[in-house]
Amino acid sequence: MARTDASTEREGTHGPRRSPHYRSAVGVDVTTDLGAIVVLGVGMQWVARRLRVPAILLLLASGLVAGPWLGIIDPDAVFDDSLFPLVSMAVALLLFEGGLGLDVAELREQGPRPVVLLVTAGVALTWVAAAALAVPLFDLPTDLALLLGALLVVSGPTVVGPVLALARPRRPTGTILRWEGIVIDPVGASLSLVALNLVLADDRPLVELSATTAAGIGIGLATAALLILALRSFSVPDDLEPAVTFMSVIVAYVVGEAVLEEAGLFAATALGIALANQPWVQVRRIVAFGHDVGVLVLGGLFVVLAARVSPDDFRGVIGPALCLTAVLVLVVRPVVGWVCTLGSRLPTADRLFIGAMAPRGIVAAATSSLFALRLDEAGQDDGRIESIVFVVIVGTCLVYGLGAAPLARALDVAEPDPRRVLLVGSDDWVLGLADALQALGHPVTVLATGQHHLEARPREWRLLTCAATDEDVLAELTEVRAAVVASVDDEHNAIALARCLDVLARRDVYLLPADVPAPARSDGSSRWDGAAEEAEELDRAGEAAPARAWERRPFAAGASQRAVVEAARRGLSTVAGPAELDGGALALVVVGPGDALDLTPRRTTLDEGQVAVVAGGPTA
Repeated sequence: MARTDASTEREGTHGPRRSPHYRSAVGVDVTTDLGAIVVLGVGMQWVARRLRVPAILLLLASGLVAGPWLGIIDPDAVFDDSLFPLVSMAVALLLFEGGLGLDVAELREQGPRPVVLLVTAGVALTWVAAAALAVPLFDLPTDLALLLGALLVVSGPTVVGPVLALARPRRPTGTILRWEGIVIDPVGASLSLVALNLVLADDRPLVELSATTAAGIGIGLATAALLILALRSFSVPDDLEPAVTFMSVIVAYVVGEAVLEEAGLFAATALGIALANQPWVQVRRIVAFGHDVGVLVLGGLFVVLAARVSPDDFRGVIGPALCLTAVLVLVVRPVVGWVCTLGSRLPTADRLFIGAMAPRGIVAAATSSLFALRLDEAGQDDGRIESIVFVVIVGTCLVYGLGAAPLARALDVAEPDPRRVLLVGSDDWVLGLADALQALGHPVTVLATGQHHLEARPREWRLLTCAATDEDVLAELTEVRAAVVASVDDEHNAIALARCLDVLARRDVYLLPADVPAPARSDGSSRWDGAAEEAEELDRAGEAAPARAWERRPFAAGASQRAVVEAARRGLSTVAGPAELDGGALALVVVGPGDALDLTPRRTTLDEGQVAVVAGGPTA
């Protein structure tokens, strides 16, 4: 960053003065600004998750408050000319992280036609409609209206993903919307660049859009091939895999941008999709790392971009911008969704839901901010483009974020809430608990690795044995509300715990300490000698969770495998409330009215309508 003359004069002839806080050329406390960006970027996502509202709303609000209103954050002073290159690079990382979640086989199974139409014909229809509306609403010239329309075609994984997580639409609707949200971002950014060139009277042809797409995809696939080769040949140390992947995304983006502007976004997206769908190397750690980076980058981006917008910028545009938002939500998107799903054999309800899902996100915000700067440098910006885009972003996120879940339920396209309980283990008491829960109306899956003989056992619940693949287990977990890991094998516990945490929240995963004495082999050694050491190796390799340190315990207070096994020798039974559980009984589960399920019963009193599954005691 170049210093101004004033800052050089302040430093004097003896060099810059050192202080605990670093200041920019205009005296901004960089340490405070960066700290506030991180705290707000992550903290607002945390609060939003607790409140079950779209995080983008709190992020934008916090950026506006901390930026122009309170003056805590001044992004232009902190980052100077590096702001928008950093923003574009951060957007590329988000698109890469989103691409890691796209399954080509799933799309092929459901049919790619709706996605292709949404990111081609749908983009064109939205562009033309938004531009046509912008002319009378804002009195914009045609070229600026076309630029605004192009900026408003994108949605993005940063807003679509959280909204889909709340609404839980069934397949293939969720798949279609997830793919559209990822792919449409680089398409929209490139289209916006073409529109900007028209405004600036650039003589580059419109075919640049096709060239940008082809160049970016080619660079992304080439980078993916080199990275896969390096990982497959074990040239990259295990602990450096995420960092090298991060480096590869940056390389692909930089090379793409050097070839053609906006090709870097296509390159990052193609790299993520290619990595997610290749069969040669395991990418679980890369996916986990990408998610963590995405959380930090997403929060920082929204806070920074919102902090650049002054309340004065919205004067005279809020009313027309809200009208534009209403037409986009109530007319344009439903028409686009209906047209692009013609002939897809999707049910009417699913087509309606697709037509009711198009929130705008970070790419629209970042691109509009960047282009506003370029228009200002060219003397052609009237100061409203960026403000209009921000109003549409907030408006669409409010509508879709708050309305998607109720609409999905009303149209009956939402997946039912998970109800299944996963029990990991094969002891008799585990199977008895499965029988009892199933009889009480709670579906159960038992994961009994290595227990072939259980396949012939009469049962009402599902059984997964050692023949189950990771894909089978992960697919089963999508229906699971809670998991109890209770195998006597520490290694199996560690692996099961890791797989459960791939899908379930930590609060829904319970581990019963495996303290039952292990049966001895003929040579006198324990059947599980060395299991702890093997689990530690798996932990270090990132393949299993640290089961020995997991503190989320199921059943009554102080329950352990030893205690459950000893109590279960006297039998398992159910006790209906109102009732007092005998002190000799060990409560395992309490089922309540409706769908209530308590896997950590700590009371000895059952209320009316509650049923407990207990082990041992006079009540058994």
